[in-house]
Amino acid sequence: MIIFLKKALIPALILALGIFLRTNSLSSHAPFDWDQNRDYQEVTKIVSGKPTLIGPVARGEGGFFLGPLYYYLLTPFYILSGGNPISLPATSVMIDSLTIVSILGLGFFLKNVSFGYIFTLLWAVSPSAVDASRISWNVIFVPLWYIGMVYYLSKRKYSNLELLIVGVLASLSWHIHAALIPLAPILLLFRTRSLSLFSPRIFYLLIGYLLPLSPLILFDLRHMGLQSNLIKELIIGQESVRQPILEVAHSVLSRYGKNLAMFFGGKSDLNLPLGIVATSLSIAMLFMKPSLIRLASLTILINLALVLLLGSVGFPEYYLLVATLVTVLIFSYFLSKHRLGIFFAAALAIYLLTKISFSPTPYSLENKLKLVSRIAQESREISIIYDLPFGRESGLPILLKREGVNIVEGSNIIMMISEKNDPSLFIKGELATELGYFGAYRLVKHELQ
Repeated sequence: MIIFLKKALIPALILALGIFLRTNSLSSHAPFDWDQNRDYQEVTKIVSGKPTLIGPVARGEGGFFLGPLYYYLLTPFYILSGGNPISLPATSVMIDSLTIVSILGLGFFLKNVSFGYIFTLLWAVSPSAVDASRISWNVIFVPLWYIGMVYYLSKRKYSNLELLIVGVLASLSWHIHAALIPLAPILLLFRTRSLSLFSPRIFYLLIGYLLPLSPLILFDLRHMGLQSNLIKELIIGQESVRQPILEVAHSVLSRYGKNLAMFFGGKSDLNLPLGIVATSLSIAMLFMKPSLIRLASLTILINLALVLLLGSVGFPEYYLLVATLVTVLIFSYFLSKHRLGIFFAAALAIYLLTKISFSPTPYSLENKLKLVSRIAQESREISIIYDLPFGRESGLPILLKREGVNIVEGSNIIMMISEKNDPSLFIKGELATELGYFGAYRLVKHELQ
């Protein structure tokens, strides 16, 4: 009975809890903003018979292209749901649920079941992990990718097939996030001897690396080196806008500390002391005996160093997602080595559960769907005014189109979407008719006579 609890029931309960927290009122928490709008349109093209060789742009305007893997993984749920936008965050939740499963599997592989349970439990209930899983974005792959890398880099010997798989896994970084691209080969160097990096067997690894990279290579060849030039220009341009190193280091450590404070306590403030302490411990643990801890510590320091080299103070916190995940891995490992570790983890998990927000977000997909549905009830042909801060209208045009609403300039029915709480709103100098509030969105209407 005890063996059954350890090997089946406990993992199933943790997984069920993680899935419940992520899927509960999903549409009222999931955003449908600029990124999701872009992804939705790209998947629509793929389903309609227009495949793509490239994915989203890395690092915003002027950056190079990531691979299209995430677009293609969005297509099954998109098709099954008949193009419902909820298919995007549902895919994200599925990927993060696979992360939970992979962490459990890693614990069994390392023959440290307690470590797997603690790590999995913390990931399943952490407010930051739950919130991130509700967002449809390619970054959701980062934890799953890294757990896969840890699994393969923890092996002592490799068959030729496994070398091929390691190459594929390392190259998938081109489809996930720019911060992982240089991290992957550096991690491979950590296992130079085992991976036969200086023997003819390296060709299996290189072939594996080229497979996921092939769409981007083909795109580059078809567009006369566009991808290569974008990468080169990004590197050159980065030198000219590099900010003072001390300011960047302060930002890196503060945001690293913020990520940890978010994960373990749901606090979203910059936290320089916590970042400094965690980084110092990572340096100290480089010299510890377990290879898993050395690999994890090395990963943290590489991730911090790579973000530091970007030379930008205002980078997004998810650039340090790998370092955050690995810190949780190390924390879970040391808890697993103490008798009371599992009880401490359980108490921490209960505390984290109290920090998870179940309140609907004001700009959620659900509110946007209700808004466009209300517009469609009024008319299928309208003129529209967005009285919103920049970017707040993201996703609404494509949702209106999906709802069968045509935007026609000069239509006698004018809708205005606003965030203002004024007692009365005016369109073209005339008092508008109130149609309702949808989260933070307010809809009013004016019909020209």
